[in-house]
Amino acid sequence: MKKFLAYLIGVLVAVDELGHAVLGGDVHITISAAIGRRLALHQAGPLTRLSAKVLDWIKPGHCERSWEAEKAIYYDSADLPGGRV
Repeated sequence: MKKFLAYLIGVLVAVDELGHAVLGGDVHITISAAIGRRLALHQAGPLTRLSAKVLDWIKPGHCERSWEAEKAIYYDSADLPGGRV
């Protein structure tokens, strides 16, 4: 069961990254991380803020934690905008 759950989570993350790529974002960044990045840089529009509220209602702090995790993996600096994220 653990192996299947790990597989399922991997597939869901891949679909999330694909969705972000289709929307013109970085292929390695999830939609949640992109939302967290926009919030951190104070670039969030109304739809981004609404999406963050929904995701944070499901799992508090999700977008911010997602961005922090992605930033630690893909970016050298907290201030680096990161291209088309």
